[in-house]
Formats: sequence, structure tokens, C-alpha cells
Amino acid sequence: MPELQTHAVTGALGYSGRYIAQRLLDKGHDVISLTSSSRKDSSLAEKIDTRPFHFDEPDKLTKALQGVSVLYNTYWVRFNHEMFTHSDAVRNTLVLFESAKQAGVERIVHISITNPSAESNLEYFREKAVLEKALIETGISYAILRPAVIFGKEDILINNIAWFLRNFPVFGVFGDGEYKIQPIYVDDQAGLAIDHGERRENIIVNAIGPETFTYKGLVEEICRALGINRKIMSISPWLGHLVAKIIGRLVGDVIVTRPEIEGLMSNCLYVDSTPTGTTALSKWARENAGLLGKHYHNELARRRRVKKPSEGGAEMRTTILEIYALIVCLPSIFCLSILASIGLYDIVQIIFPEFTLGGSGNIIAERQSALQSLVIVLISGAVSLAVFSLHWLIGNKAREAR
Repeated sequence: MPELQTHAVTGALGYSGRYIAQRLLDKGHDVISLTSSSRKDSSLAEKIDTRPFHFDEPDKLTKALQGVSVLYNTYWVRFNHEMFTHSDAVRNTLVLFESAKQAGVERIVHISITNPSAESNLEYFREKAVLEKALIETGISYAILRPAVIFGKEDILINNIAWFLRNFPVFGVFGDGEYKIQPIYVDDQAGLAIDHGERRENIIVNAIGPETFTYKGLVEEICRALGINRKIMSISPWLGHLVAKIIGRLVGDVIVTRPEIEGLMSNCLYVDSTPTGTTALSKWARENAGLLGKHYHNELARRRRVKKPSEGGAEMRTTILEIYALIVCLPSIFCLSILASIGLYDIVQIIFPEFTLGGSGNIIAERQSALQSLVIVLISGAVSLAVFSLHWLIGNKAREAR
């Protein structure tokens, strides 16, 4: 398109949206950012016309989109949370599509996900399929891009894998780690989006990078890029989720969800398709090893409202309180595990003393000893459980306050 136009990008000051916005600005186009955030910390903020979504007032959203030639939709949520849900995102996106149609938007470039399916048991992939179908049915010219995982300096997944590798001596992969993943560089996706924004034929494209990794292979590649050696071990998905949940409490974030683990292990982030990105993650990771994983990237912090300066001290106090509570909870869990093992052995001694009989050969004495031990275990377990429950409650309250 040789003529200059007005383009709209959802979340143009956010992660993937800013790369699309920057490329549009470089081409000389006017850019509108549709957002629910009040953040102004991006270098693009002064160059972009920022407008609220107005999902609850479709007429205002339609007015905001008038005069827009192409809408780039990156709006979505990664997981269900008390602040946002997939169903909310679907409902809002449907409003966005209808408002775009009423405003006369010529084309929509929509960011979806690899392997969306209306039959999927995973809500993320099922709802993505719903939105693709809805977009097609609007009659607006469309391009649907299906990335697997997006990486870049501001990304969540790759950076936080590196953060774990930097800060922990071992790294657990869910199951055998042989399921596949195809990351695409965020600016490659932006270039792909704009290329298809300039066209008018309807198309669905798998937006994948030039490299395909197994998940275990991806972790090993990041280790090599960072120049560190870590023990990579297979762990059960439930244990991995539990550990991630505990660490997530410490950092105030949701590190990974059960549906995300299931989708990853089901190869939902892999397609047998020609790569559309050109930037290799292996090369990029080496070039950016000095920054990769230096700091934890917090998903929830990006979505929280901007706090007033006066709130900083209160937040610090609640964070310290939450960390204290979790530090107490961890040894309590360990104690409960040990006591459960001892208690199970005592029960076996009581019911089948002949299996655990000591040198005395006195079954009655064996049972009495086991019974005494079991009583001590039950009392100790009750105390440990009370300590754990109290501090878990304290941690939850502190998190809610923060």
C-alpha cells in the first residue's frame, strides 16, 4: 500500500503490539493503540494515539475505529485469573470484531495460536478456534496468524526458563520433555503481520520460527547460550506444577498452569509447516545472553494497575509478609511428608508386626511401640498442619492485599 493510512493495534504499548506499531510508524502510517492500560512508560507513547477499548460501550469503540484501514489484534489473556478470564477475552474480542465491522475497517490481522480446535479439551485452544470462526463470519478481509511461542527481550517463557536456570541448580521438565515447540521472534511476527496487513486475500498462516526444539532440547539450548551447566531432570507434571505454584507465590505470579502443561505435552505448540520466521532462537539467545534471564518477567505485574507512590511501602510490607509465610510453609510441608512416612510404617507395624518384628520377637511390645510412635506422629502432624494452614492463610491474605 503506497498511501499512508491509519492503523490500529491492540496493546501497541505492550509486548508484541509495540513491534507491530513500531514497524507501522517506520512506514509512515498513523497508529492508534486500543488498550485498557494507563501505562505511558513506552518510548512509543508520544507517537501513538491511545484510546480505551470501551468493550462495555460498543458505540464508543466503533467511533474509536472509524477511519482505520487495518486492525491488528493481539488482545488475549494467557490463563484464567481473578482479574481476567478466557471467556472475558472471547466476549470482548467479539465486541471488537463487530465494532470494526461497523466502523468500516477494511482488514483485520488476528493473532491466534497453533492448532486451535473447537473440539479441544483445553479452553485456550478451543476459544481461539471460536474467535477464528467469528472473524471469518464477519465478512471482513482477514489474515489469521498462528504463532506457537513468541520470544524477544520482553517475553515471558524463554526469559523465565533462563531465570530458573540462572538461579536453581536443577531444572525439571514435565515428563520426558520430548514434545515439540517452535518459537518465533517477536519482530519476525510483526513483519509477518504487516506484510499480511497490506494484502486483501483471506489467509491463515502458521507463524513459526526456523528452529524446532523438543522442550528438553530448548532448555539445553538456553543453557548453552548462557554458558552454564545445569542438571535437567524429568518430573511428573503434577509435581512440576506444585513446585511452580510455590515459587509463583514467592514471585507474586502464575508461572505455569495445568492447561498450559497439558497443551505443551500434547504437542499443541508444534505444526508440520514451513517456517515463516527467519530469526533463530539459538543465535538470538547467544547474542542476548547478557540480558536473558537476569530478571524474572512477571505476567501479573504487567496487568496490574499502576500504583501510587504512597502505596509502595504497604506493598513492600505485604510482600515481605508473604515471603515469610511461604518460607514457614515449605519446611512444614517437608515435616508433614516425613511424618506421613513414619505414620504409615507405624500402621504397618501395628497391623502386621511380623513383617517389622525386631530381634526381641515380642509382637505385643512391637505393637505397643508402634502405637506410641503413631500417637506422637499424629500430634506432631496436627501441629505441623496447623502451622502450615495458618501461614498459608497469612500468605494468601498478603497476596490479596498486594
